[in-house]
Amino acid sequence: MYKSSEHNYFIYKYLFLIICVLTWFITLIALIETDLIGGNINLDSDLNKIILFIIGAIALIIFFLLKDKFVNIKMNNQKMIINNNRRSFELKLDDVYKIKKIPILFPPLYKIVINSKKFYLFSTNNDFIGLNEWVEDYSKLGRFIKSKNKYRSPNKLDL
Repeated sequence: MYKSSEHNYFIYKYLFLIICVLTWFITLIALIETDLIGGNINLDSDLNKIILFIIGAIALIIFFLLKDKFVNIKMNNQKMIINNNRRSFELKLDDVYKIKKIPILFPPLYKIVINSKKFYLFSTNNDFIGLNEWVEDYSKLGRFIKSKNKYRSPNKLDL
């Protein structure tokens, strides 16, 4: 049974929440005391503070939209178990419409499409090579998905 990375699951799931908290914290510090922020960043103008606050708000919205979409999976030749810490369910591999790697993110992030509307995101282990926009996954799960892509029937599983 091949399984996804739990570490990368938490990194991807809470990334936008961390971005939100950090940008709002910097904005709060800039509102209270502008002398505490050094470097070349000019947060003296109110427009810069508003922009940072909006970036944090957008990150919070993205977090709430995607927080239930990140899952841990276990997969073998016949079935896939999807777990998102609230519920766990099992699918036959033939019921999965598509598994696609998102090309520019690393650690590698995959998108599982179950039907035309339902999708989930998962990540494999940290066995990859990433060069600019090209990411090659060498984890056990990544190699398994790639091997299933070679031998798939045209109407069954589009990996």
